[in-house]
Amino acid sequence: MSLFTVALPALLFCQLQSTNCLSAPPSASLDPERKRSASAAEGIMAAGGGNETSYWFSDKASSTPQPILESIRSSPPHSLVKGGWEPLEDHELYEVPPESITGELPSGLRGTHFVNGSGRIRLGGMRYGHWFDGDGFIAALSLTGDGRAFFQSKYIRTKRYLAQEKIGGGSAGRLAVRAAWTNRPGGILGNIFRLPTNPSNTAVLYYDDKLLALCEGGLPFQVDPYTLRSTGNDTGDYTFGGAVTQTFSAHYKQDPATGYVYNFGVDFANAKMTIFKTAPPHTAGEPGKTDTAHIALGSFMPFVHDFAITENYVVVLFPAYGVERQWMLALLLGWGTFGHSYEWSEDRGSRVVVLKKSDLSVAADFKTPAISFYHVANAFEDPKNNSTIKLHIAKHANGQREVVEKFLSSPQLEQFTHGHVPILHELDISLSEKSILRIEPLTSPSGATKALQGEYPTINNAMTGKPNRYIYQACFEDESTASGHVQFFNAIQKVDLRGESWQIYSFGPYRAPHEAYFIAREGSKAEDDGWLLVPVYNGYQHINEYCIFDAADVAKGPVSTISLPHHFPYTFHGTFVRDPKVPDELLKGKGEAALAQTVS
Repeated sequence: MSLFTVALPALLFCQLQSTNCLSAPPSASLDPERKRSASAAEGIMAAGGGNETSYWFSDKASSTPQPILESIRSSPPHSLVKGGWEPLEDHELYEVPPESITGELPSGLRGTHFVNGSGRIRLGGMRYGHWFDGDGFIAALSLTGDGRAFFQSKYIRTKRYLAQEKIGGGSAGRLAVRAAWTNRPGGILGNIFRLPTNPSNTAVLYYDDKLLALCEGGLPFQVDPYTLRSTGNDTGDYTFGGAVTQTFSAHYKQDPATGYVYNFGVDFANAKMTIFKTAPPHTAGEPGKTDTAHIALGSFMPFVHDFAITENYVVVLFPAYGVERQWMLALLLGWGTFGHSYEWSEDRGSRVVVLKKSDLSVAADFKTPAISFYHVANAFEDPKNNSTIKLHIAKHANGQREVVEKFLSSPQLEQFTHGHVPILHELDISLSEKSILRIEPLTSPSGATKALQGEYPTINNAMTGKPNRYIYQACFEDESTASGHVQFFNAIQKVDLRGESWQIYSFGPYRAPHEAYFIAREGSKAEDDGWLLVPVYNGYQHINEYCIFDAADVAKGPVSTISLPHHFPYTFHGTFVRDPKVPDELLKGKGEAALAQTVS
């Protein structure tokens, strides 16, 4: 394998993540009913000190570098949510005390929610060069269906993580290996011919009875779904029976009709993207057959993070954000970092490639004006015209990509405002005319209601590739908060593509939601018949809560809330795996968590 083969793929992982490390639990008591008001927090903050003993950034945050503490202390109360980027240590499985659960946990909600993210974005006082460089970290909430909840979390023991632990781990203050946006100490000599390492920090896939941590930076990494400990061969890499040899992206799509898993990986050595089509496992321990196709990329290597499938097609939209391949040699020689070499290129524009799912042959390949985005909500063939594909993406405003990247490179110090946040857009892609006919922000049928600025768009996965009605996203409560000094999302929105009522639920100014994950009720028929599971960072108390909503009535608020005695860093993407009720003896075993048997 040449050096170019895995050099830059390590760049291709994004998704809003978070991290940081607290040496002791918060002193404030749990507030599951959210009785503390925003005004109370504002009053203490405005006093310029006051009684800070209940805040995580008081003397208990001694491990947090002073620049970060000062940034938080000197900012409005909204910046309390910056604590959601603080790293966390491993947690073995424990049962959440019943008194920390408000409301009633749904009896039909059984299984485990696994979610991946950057567990630490700094090593002592040294900050990683980007949020997406942080070490992979999985949090798992297991629900038994009888009112009990269990939690555990662990760092993923990648080669990179183990190398870091050898020199002192998260407190080392220096990086043991090269990362995509962060070089090792030693300048050119310390980085020459060293490739970015894979943090395995973006998403998780449950396949072949295995939990796989995914990131554009390399191969899937096996994690034991019971204990969250690393498994597999000596490296933990999972290759789908040898079919995947270099990179396998984070945003796989699973066809709900066939069970096939579609994904892509970028080969920088040969300037091409590989499309994967993987069948369900034939028998336990035996991966299904994987077919592949290739898309030539040329001299400009775009940063592709997500894609889409429809009933009959695979749709890849290339952003106008990338790196000239001619700079690869300089990067390999230790000049600069791979990630910070990417640039916004309005003049180059974007590109759309559509392949047939049946044989992965190309159905359309054309240029289009410049587009920037990270995440896709869904795509489907227009019921009125099957030669048109409707694609829904969280689109950045043109010219804002480098502003977005500046924030993501230092989320605890940079201000988070409307310039960083995309808006859901609908694109009409014409296969017959080989062009994008329309790009417009998502609005209700009358145009009276529109999608708020937000991220992490999700759907009922049973609607993947089909004409879905609902999209869920983390967002700003309204346009006024988007233009103000708000440091992260503070609400979730249920977008109704066919109706006028788009529900919003606000968590308040010092609570920040992660990705909202839809879990269908067993035997459900309606698209929104199920629950939304939303991890929420409580910045006032420096803890995390899991809020569970009736997906049919999001505006009503959580039907139950699970309050942990600690926080965990902002995460990117997760999955939910069902199972029959897990035996108590398994749940209470050392380090063992509930395992689900079928992917929802």
